[in-house]
Amino acid sequence: MDLGLANKVISPKTVTLSELGNFPGQLVTVANVSFPNPGDLLFGNANYNLTDASGTGQLRLDNQFTSLVGKAQPVTCSTITGVVGRFRSTFQLLSRSAADLPCAEEFVPTGNDLSTPRSETFDIVTWNIEWFGDENNSPASGDPNSDEIQRDSVRTILLALEADVIAVQEITDTTLFAELVAALPGYDFFLSDFVSRPDAAGEKQRVGFIYNINTVAPDFSASKALLASIHPLYNGGDDSTLIGYPSTTDRFYASGRLPYLFVVDVTVNGVTKRLDIVNLHARANSGSDAQNRYDMRKYDVEVLKDTLDTYFDDANLILLGDYNDDIDFTVADIPSTLTSYEVFVNDTAHYDPVTISLSEAGFRSFVSRENVIDHITISNELFASYLDGSSRVGYEFYDSDYSSTASDHLPVSARLLFQPEVTFNTSEAVEVVSFNQGKRRGGKSVVWWRSIPEKALGQPLENYYFNFVSLGFGGDITLRLEPKLYDLDGNDFTVFESTFGPLNIPCGWYPEKAEVYVSSDGVDFISVGQTCLNGEFDISSTGLTSIEFIKVVDVSNAKNFFRNADGYDLDGIWPINPVGTLNGRNATLLKDHQNFAPNEEGEIAIVAYPNPFNDILTLNMVLEDDNSREIKFYNALGLEVASRSVAGDQAIINTSLDLEVLPSGLYFMKVIGVNGQVEQRMKLIKR
Repeated sequence: MDLGLANKVISPKTVTLSELGNFPGQLVTVANVSFPNPGDLLFGNANYNLTDASGTGQLRLDNQFTSLVGKAQPVTCSTITGVVGRFRSTFQLLSRSAADLPCAEEFVPTGNDLSTPRSETFDIVTWNIEWFGDENNSPASGDPNSDEIQRDSVRTILLALEADVIAVQEITDTTLFAELVAALPGYDFFLSDFVSRPDAAGEKQRVGFIYNINTVAPDFSASKALLASIHPLYNGGDDSTLIGYPSTTDRFYASGRLPYLFVVDVTVNGVTKRLDIVNLHARANSGSDAQNRYDMRKYDVEVLKDTLDTYFDDANLILLGDYNDDIDFTVADIPSTLTSYEVFVNDTAHYDPVTISLSEAGFRSFVSRENVIDHITISNELFASYLDGSSRVGYEFYDSDYSSTASDHLPVSARLLFQPEVTFNTSEAVEVVSFNQGKRRGGKSVVWWRSIPEKALGQPLENYYFNFVSLGFGGDITLRLEPKLYDLDGNDFTVFESTFGPLNIPCGWYPEKAEVYVSSDGVDFISVGQTCLNGEFDISSTGLTSIEFIKVVDVSNAKNFFRNADGYDLDGIWPINPVGTLNGRNATLLKDHQNFAPNEEGEIAIVAYPNPFNDILTLNMVLEDDNSREIKFYNALGLEVASRSVAGDQAIINTSLDLEVLPSGLYFMKVIGVNGQVEQRMKLIKR
């Protein structure tokens, strides 16, 4: 019956949470309310304990209010409106629509890993798809189209997951499952035949795998059910290994629903890894037999761990599935709070349950209970491959009809980033990401020919040319490497500074210093230390397995220099490879090279060789002006014995002087500038 529009609009009364009991059945508003678990979902048919300045109160969210179910819990809400209801002795605030809870927003997955493309990672999922295809037990049971409803709902989620491997549980209708996977382009599947009570009649729940055929190549010859050889249902009735089992031994591992090992070769981003993936659907809990079921599951788990420790001690192992228990605290209704997976959780040297972070954050994977019972654990061989922060529950797929169309479990996922097995580095700087040049000692700008940041790219080649960039005091430069530089044994790269003279001169001669930072993403940089002049660096201290960016920051003290000094002169960056490896580069080009460019603008730099000399003395000179110089030679008594003029019409001069007329002995050479000042002195010996 249509009663038409209301004659009077009811305005909610503003109350506090502690006052809800005074207004039963009335429409009220509560201000400045805090939620229990910000970022978690608002699930249907669930209660939430709120707080305000007066104390605590309860929010009830029924599944019928579709505009609220599946929204994210806010931190706080300025106002919440609803009708005051009561469940037993507890008064509850019943919100009815999005307008009643305006601060609730759509759930959006977050995490630093989301910036890494899926094409670069191995993405793995576990999902219990509740009684898939069973018309009597599936979420849509009772509907004549229950199979189609569940199949299509699950397909939509699987396509959105874009995973490489999905470990599934509770697959009942194998024909419908084949239809499902056929509708997933680029995917195939495998289902185990090891089910609970295999000889009994009735529908069976299977574990299995859906996999991306473009990234995953199964090895079916190595794949198998684990523990079949000790299970009396599969070995002819021999239960001699199952000593002390807390029930009849035919109930071992959910009465025959064995963990299944799926051996695959995964190729992602050019890297191939063999993985041993174990799919587990552990024994469920029960209110009437809680302790015994817990004890059976704990026994099962301990036997599985012993097997994995013994036969897969060096494998790239992933254990995932419906654990039917949380791993921070047990969900079983027993006196103990210890998880039945304690043996895995405590063995931190060999296993990492990467999804325990979801439990600790208060998330849930079972829609109707506040726990994560679907988990992913990796072995220590994969610790370095786990992409931090990538474990998540598929909250983005949940809405008010999820549990009536798809499953009572949510998918749980994690991501692995495989690094190539690098034995040597071939990296070099290929791009200047940023350049913030400082000033010279006197506060003036650095001259232009010492200010070209691209001079720091490629191989360090400083000899007679200005093949470096001066950072200026306090300046910095960030360079991108290609390919990535990986952490190998020992130091990983050298930063070459371009100070006048041979390599390896003492720091005190010209103390140009820099601090060096590295980054894998160009955003977060970690210091690997400081250097005076050239320096070698090891990236292992950063915890990074590879880097793509290096930042060099001048930290020289300007007070230690004279005239026009301009800070750290960066020549280039070059990898250091372990002894015995080849990197395809001519490392000799980096050995014993000398720099003949002056340290400061306005200087003259000169090298005389050989020294001692016979009759011919060769001079290499680098000038930063076009003035001519006089080269004068004095004997040990201070008498001038020879003189030569050098034209200043080019910046780099290479000239040979014939000094045959001089007898053997000690000589002093002076370079005289245009105003008669002595610009350089040098001691020479003639043989």
